[in-house]
Amino acid sequence: MKDVPLPEGLDTAQRKKPRLADRLSSWLGHGRKPRPGPEAGDAAAPLSAREEEQLRGSLRLCLQARQTDSVAAGATAQFMQRYQESGAAQRTELLRVLALECGEQAGAAGAATLSGALAGTRVRFFKRFNTLPGGLPFLVGLRADMLRQRKEIPQIAPLEEDLGGLFSTWFDVGFLELRPITWDSPASLLEKLMRYEAVHEISSWADLRNRVDSDRRCYAFFHSRWPNEPLIFVEVAFLPEMAGNVQALLDENAPLEDLSKARWAIFYSISNTQPGLRGVSFGNFLLKRVIEELRREFPKLSSFATLSPIPGLNDWLRKLDGAQAQEYIGASIAKKLRKLDADFSLPSGVALPSWLQEREAAEDAGGADAAARPGHKAADAQALRRDAAMRLAAHYLARETHKDMPLDPVARFHLGNGARIERLNWQADMSKKGLRQSSGLMVNYLYDLDELDGNLRKLAEGQPAVGRAVAKLL
Repeated sequence: MKDVPLPEGLDTAQRKKPRLADRLSSWLGHGRKPRPGPEAGDAAAPLSAREEEQLRGSLRLCLQARQTDSVAAGATAQFMQRYQESGAAQRTELLRVLALECGEQAGAAGAATLSGALAGTRVRFFKRFNTLPGGLPFLVGLRADMLRQRKEIPQIAPLEEDLGGLFSTWFDVGFLELRPITWDSPASLLEKLMRYEAVHEISSWADLRNRVDSDRRCYAFFHSRWPNEPLIFVEVAFLPEMAGNVQALLDENAPLEDLSKARWAIFYSISNTQPGLRGVSFGNFLLKRVIEELRREFPKLSSFATLSPIPGLNDWLRKLDGAQAQEYIGASIAKKLRKLDADFSLPSGVALPSWLQEREAAEDAGGADAAARPGHKAADAQALRRDAAMRLAAHYLARETHKDMPLDPVARFHLGNGARIERLNWQADMSKKGLRQSSGLMVNYLYDLDELDGNLRKLAEGQPAVGRAVAKLL
């Protein structure tokens, strides 16, 4: 394949680096002072009693002073700088002291809950940061640290919840801008796309070029106070039919799609970029806005669906015992398996995903031609494993719940947007990640614009919407 020209702003020497992670590390760190982090070798001892009291005095000033107090604003800026320059262990200490002091101040002010704190000490404290240059990104990173430390520092929970509540307002969809990302976007933005991609790793610049080529689209939400940082992005492909295999979808050597013939828009990757914004629901708005944009650009586009991973499937399978697995697979498939092998026993627990992924060696049973013949034992066993996997996946997606919502996080997201479970795809993602998560299965969620509200009502009644093909598996 011919070389793909690098975006403007990246020199040709970087092309020769063997690993994408190494390249990104070099690019992202070029000309910058490295930011301390978990691997910064920071083994700081706990703050001394004097240091802790000094810190608490500074925090007390920030918490108690009026919003317009310039001295408190200076103390807030100093805390932000100190936190950013600290390593992981020192940050934990700073969070611990912050949690203790905020807890005491909120208790004194009678503002222990978010509703009572809207005009109280903790929320006022966070608002101080939001007035500083770089304060909003700092707070997003601070909440990410809080989420990681909730078990180690239980007192941090009220602060994290208060900050999450503020983010729900500050990152309201009305403050977000939808922008396309293309090959002509700044190199710094393309680097972030590569770094933040959480569903299907971007392996090279050629891979990235393929995903933002003329027959693809990529959109992201940006905040006006953080204009160069994508908060969530979605990658879209256009096809004449619904997609069923992600390797085929991402094939760099495939010809460009004729967009005049495209009838399906396939959302194949949706990635949140900021752990600190967990729980802030703007992903559903992103898809709806993107669908609006696509319908304006392509009036003939008629269908919208995803090609989605099933990230929790194998974890769920490993918890099944033999009786449960057989119940979900069905007696007819179990009977056919025993007919092929009288000694067959359906695997359970950790052995079940491995069994679903087994692939018969055609040479052991008379060669490839023989293995492909109808009725051949190896082919029959493979087909039955496929049928078993499809039934298990259908039950998991449509029936397994947690707190009255789908157990699988991706299913929870799309069904919560009003989509329906349209089709399961066998051997749709044969990457290491795809096999590890779901034995290679993927699912299409269909966004029928006329049925979104009705599907949401079904979900609220405990009956997620499913297509005909999936209904037959239940």
